[in-house]
This record gives sequence, C-alpha cells and structure tokens, in this order.
Amino acid sequence: MPWFGAHLSIAGGLCNAVEAASRLRMDVFQIFTHSPTRWHVPEAPGSNGRRGRMRPRAKSFVADFLPFAPEEAERFRLAWQKAGMQPPVVHASYLINLASPQPDLWEKSVAAMIAEMHAAAALGAFGVIVHPGSPTTDDETAGMRRVVGAINRILGAAPNNVRLVLETTAGQGASLGRSFEQLAQLINQSSHPQRLAVCFDTAHVFAAGYPLKTTDDCRQTLDRFQRIVGLDRLAVFHLNDSREPLGSRKDRHEHIGRGKIGCAAFRTLVTDPRFSHLPMCLETPKGEEKGVDCDEWNLRLLRQMAKQIVSPKAVPRQRPPLLRTRSTSPRHPTD
Repeated sequence: MPWFGAHLSIAGGLCNAVEAASRLRMDVFQIFTHSPTRWHVPEAPGSNGRRGRMRPRAKSFVADFLPFAPEEAERFRLAWQKAGMQPPVVHASYLINLASPQPDLWEKSVAAMIAEMHAAAALGAFGVIVHPGSPTTDDETAGMRRVVGAINRILGAAPNNVRLVLETTAGQGASLGRSFEQLAQLINQSSHPQRLAVCFDTAHVFAAGYPLKTTDDCRQTLDRFQRIVGLDRLAVFHLNDSREPLGSRKDRHEHIGRGKIGCAAFRTLVTDPRFSHLPMCLETPKGEEKGVDCDEWNLRLLRQMAKQIVSPKAVPRQRPPLLRTRSTSPRHPTD
C-alpha cells in the first residue's frame, strides 16, 4: 500500500505537524519550513554578501540557513522517527520563481531554494518540491534556460542527501512544468540529473490537459509519462481532485472524488504496485464534516480504494460523502 498523508501546518511549532499526522494515522506528511508567503533568504556563510554565490555542495545542513533553531529540527526529526513514519516532504515557498527574467528575483529565488534544501536536510526530509516557475512576459525558451541554471546552482550548494523535486503544474499563465516534455528537458539539461525527481500532482496534470477521468485515461497518461520522463523519476504524488475541467489550466483543488476527475484515477494510482512505496499526499481543502477532519475523510476513502482489486475497465459507482468545508478552498495549502 502507498504511504498516505497530507500537507500539514507547522503553526505553533514543527512538532505540531507530527502530532497531527499521528492523530490521523498518516504514513508520511508534507510541510512548509516557514510561511510560504514570506521570503527566507539568509546570506551564505563565506559569500561576502553576494547572494546565492555559495560554496560547493555540503554533506550536511548549515545551521545559518535554517528558518528554525537546530534544536527544534532535532526534536522534529526524532518525533517523526519515533512515530514510525516515512521521511517527510518539504514544499518550497510560493514566492520562489526559478524562471524569473528579473536578475534580482532570480538570485533571491536561488538563494531561498538553497536555504530550503538545507532546512529539509536538518528535518530529515527526503526532498524539496518546487514549481519550476514562470518567465512571465519573457520567452519560454529563455525561462527554461534560467530554470536549468538555477537547478545547477541549487544542487551545487545543497546537501547531498536531499533531492530537488520538480512539480507538474496546471499551466496557469506562463508557468513552466505543465508538460511532461518540459520536465524531461529540465532534468536532461541539468548537471545533476541523478538528484532530480518529479512530483505528480493529479489536479495539475488534469488541468494541463492530460486525461485522468477513467482507468484507461489514467493508464494512458502514466504510459506517456513513462515514455517521456520515466516512472523511475516519480518521487511523490499530490492526490487532488480538480474543480476545473480537463485542460482548463486553472489550479483549483477539490476533495477526492468530488471534482471533475472522479474516483477512477485515484483508485488506479493507489492500487498500482509500481507506486506501493511512494508518498501520496493530499492537498485537498481543509475543514470538518460533522466534527470529522476532512483529511481523515479523504484518507479513509483512499485506504478503502487501496484495499480493492480493480479490473482494467472498472469504473467506480460510489461517490464519497459530501464534505462541507469551513472556508473556500485555496489553490494550494496554506500554513
């Protein structure tokens, strides 16, 4: 069975996320290392004030890069290990834009990502998920070159034991990472391809135009991913249904089975033996239904699906219970 979990808040302290994950019987969980709407860009030790020009890759984290105390990181690492969980997943700040045509913003983004990688190493996380970025009004080809350059700089200064995970995107605006071809190009042109992986976000892939609604759709899309990127590059799934239709290029997450994707794709993914030891994290809307946490509802549904044997042509007939959330769903989880 895959490792099921969700994105969790670190409000009040890192260990609060571990407690929440334990309460919901998660196998793994995802966090931000700090508020995703604020910059954390420390100066590199020995950088002489030149942001991002950092020394060669370190074998372990550097405390000066951390947005929290090393002692808190140690307590967090011991807590998730004691709970018997898999290494957590870190999601990078949304402010980071590795494709930016603005030199200052690009340098700031690179420096922030290096700090994220050191923070992940301190927490014992296996990798950091990041959106490739957007060239905004600039040329897409130039934007791709800047992302490759950023990746090389980041991995040249980050700890060896942390992977950089590129997330599939919905393709809003000029966002890169909306096609499998773009992801493959970024990986193949990098100087560190062995340290790069991919996060497959179901809502993003669907919004970008890849069909997932039926079991056959899902398998054909996975086959295409295998041909272009390679399933060996998959490191984590974001399991999200979509409020928007196929090819909308709008990033709007919905509860499992309650959106335009439906249950078949998720049933196919969670029963595929190739993904039986991969993290599958929810980024679905937060809230409660009759006093029950919505993450618990969604996790329960996924676990039920994972226990079922599905034929290639099976189409689910049941819909999950209606979930009433406390607030409107954000495009992404918030801290």
